[in-house]
Amino acid sequence: MIGARLKLRDFEVEEPIEAPFHSDEELTQARQKGYDEGYQAGLEDAARSHAEGQADLREGIARSLEDMAFTYHEARQAMLKALEPLLFEILEKVLPEAARAALPAVIAETLMPHAVEATEIPALIHVHPEDEAAVQSALGVPAFPVRLLASETLNPGQALIRLGTAEHLIDLSGAVTAIRAAVTGFHHLQQEARHHG
Repeated sequence: MIGARLKLRDFEVEEPIEAPFHSDEELTQARQKGYDEGYQAGLEDAARSHAEGQADLREGIARSLEDMAFTYHEARQAMLKALEPLLFEILEKVLPEAARAALPAVIAETLMPHAVEATEIPALIHVHPEDEAAVQSALGVPAFPVRLLASETLNPGQALIRLGTAEHLIDLSGAVTAIRAAVTGFHHLQQEARHHG
């Protein structure tokens, strides 16, 4: 390998470079062509950049909406969970007492439209013995004949009003039970939704 020599190019000898001759019109056309190609490449680059920016914007908005929806559902679940003890306290303590207190007013409201018809026939009001005193107090001295009867067959919060052949059952305890069942069912569904995502 020592005998093999590396041959390098000799730069001392200058080789004449021939420049091609172009007319002014050819130079103007070459410049215009370069300008047009550059302009077109810039337009394509700007369009591509704009499309990418729009895609990123749409993607960001979709992510934000998804995060907001998730946050809304989390907040709603937390609020419902916090309200659950209060609602059950209302159902167990306040609502039954409110219904019992409202029974005399509901009886009076039911009787009033029939007062004119019932001037000859006594109205029979059957209530549970627990409600008898409150209803008697609310009736006071009625404008038409009324007989108040205690009946063990009715539940507290119920009243049966008989006017001749017509009967009206007032069932506030049933309304309380229905409300309690609706709220309990609602919370049961919410708990199931929490467990299943």
